[in-house]
Amino acid sequence: MKRPIEKTSLPAQVARHIREDISSGVWNDRLPGRRLLAQRYQVSQRTCSAAVALLERDGMLGTAEPGKGPRILPAAIEMHADSRTPVLLILHQSLVPIPHDEELLLRALQEAWEQEGGRVVWQGVDFQYRKSPGSRIETLIARHSADAIVTLCPGGTWPDETSKRLPTFQLGGPPPREHAATLLAFSVSWEVSRVVRHLSERGHRRILATTEYPWMVPSLIEGMRNADETDRAPDSLDRFCQACTTPAPEAWIRFWQENFLHLEPTAVIVDTDWQLLSLYGFCARAGLRIPNRLSVVMMGFNPLLEWLHPKPTMMWFPNDEVVRQFKKWIGRGMESTGNHLVEMTFKHGESVAGAG
Repeated sequence: MKRPIEKTSLPAQVARHIREDISSGVWNDRLPGRRLLAQRYQVSQRTCSAAVALLERDGMLGTAEPGKGPRILPAAIEMHADSRTPVLLILHQSLVPIPHDEELLLRALQEAWEQEGGRVVWQGVDFQYRKSPGSRIETLIARHSADAIVTLCPGGTWPDETSKRLPTFQLGGPPPREHAATLLAFSVSWEVSRVVRHLSERGHRRILATTEYPWMVPSLIEGMRNADETDRAPDSLDRFCQACTTPAPEAWIRFWQENFLHLEPTAVIVDTDWQLLSLYGFCARAGLRIPNRLSVVMMGFNPLLEWLHPKPTMMWFPNDEVVRQFKKWIGRGMESTGNHLVEMTFKHGESVAGAG
């Protein structure tokens, strides 16, 4: 026999969502007015009034005062304190799109957290913000009642400022200097040296490595230096490791124009899918055929880019290992497990050839 379907009225469903939001700290002292509640829960004001009446009946809310929403009773907050849903705050760069492979990884971490009964909030921030981000982080933690943080390629003082406030699982970026966190990343210098050797074996010497992150440039230079077997001066390597920090298509077109004019590279290493698309577009307009005139490698992976012609050579980040470490971190009560370096895997395409 089939189990009967439990039918819940719409006001009761809204009341349940309001309870959950009270428990997670969305509403702290009073509920807002009916109009704002209706906008948040996508129902009519009449339905919100009925939901509030149910919560008043259950002793969670006091009677509304003129011009003010109903007060949340302290007993109601205490009643739900033990059943509060743990919140994971995912911080990512807001100024540029999240690369495809990194978004897939964040989705996998979200699924792992939700399987443990938690809730996940995504928040875009400016990791290039020059001042200390401490107050910004505290505001976000309070707003979302966060219990833990995941950061994607943070720069500057963000690693320390997040890890000193909440347990932090960091994906890429420089490790925190003063506070413990769990860091999963690939060694930029090591992976760049692998790519440079791969290109050097095919005769390339004028190799341009690009990034959007200024903090990554020293690692690009180190990787170049480790792989370089010539007697080039250090300043020559510096010129071939460049960051473009302006997140706009026009800025990257100017970036390519200037660097191709002055450096005349025969190969380029990019680290995101949108950089690769920008480079392909620039080469098409400039009449630079890939790979005949220019070889290209992307330190990341996006299956949609395999539709490009020529199919780009990319590098695959081991997301499964990161998810395994994330689950381990959750299982250990989000205690720091230190820094973990993982190696990327080449996925060869058709964008690399011998230097002409």
